[in-house]
Amino acid sequence: MTGFSRQDASVRAASSGLIRLLRDEHHAGRARWPNFDTITTGAQYRHLHRLCDTWLPAGGHILDWGAGTGHASLYLSRVGHPVTGFSFEEFSFEDLLDGLPYRFVPGQASEPTLLPFADDEFDGALSVGVLEHVRETGGTEAGSLAELHRVLRRGGVLVCVHLPNATSWIEAVARRREGAHVHPYVYHPRDVVRMFEDAGFDIESRGRYAILPRNQVARIFPRALCDAEWFRRLYDLADSAGAFLVP
Repeated sequence: MTGFSRQDASVRAASSGLIRLLRDEHHAGRARWPNFDTITTGAQYRHLHRLCDTWLPAGGHILDWGAGTGHASLYLSRVGHPVTGFSFEEFSFEDLLDGLPYRFVPGQASEPTLLPFADDEFDGALSVGVLEHVRETGGTEAGSLAELHRVLRRGGVLVCVHLPNATSWIEAVARRREGAHVHPYVYHPRDVVRMFEDAGFDIESRGRYAILPRNQVARIFPRALCDAEWFRRLYDLADSAGAFLVP
């Protein structure tokens, strides 16, 4: 999973183009995508895009579970997937779909776990920074994973990213800084394996990434530098090497 495997050039273009679009939308006053503040910040999602290209079946119907601000839905739509978004947040990115088919299903806060979909409805599903928050809305990881397993067809794939690591140095530093964003729930690798296997999933691949901070990168380096493509590539390379080398 070191690179884009399907329609290499077009997929890379879709990834880079979306990151730049959401950066521009954010800075135009549409304050919905702070994680796309610069292209180096937004490049954290290139890992997600690679995983989707590697694991999700081409043209498969995908559930963007906890679609939120819609960046994952927008990417999947642009690379040819029929997408259903499900979220407690309102649907606010229809104008960026450029006419691509998309179904949005709003969640109900009164029912934090059950999904309003049939058994075996989807070829794949995404959890992008969602699973670690389900207890905050009254649900459980076990209940949510069981529902995701139910709505996936046999052989369907769940891609889960941004699950906070209990051994993350970034998380440890943030907990010592007043006002910094921290995750109330973090996970050891053994917890992740147990959760998914208990829900009936076979784990095909797991790994670590994002050893370098992303969301605050423009506070560390000049913004113009963070928007330079050569710097983004250098930062990505250092991030990947660090995640590979450091336990």
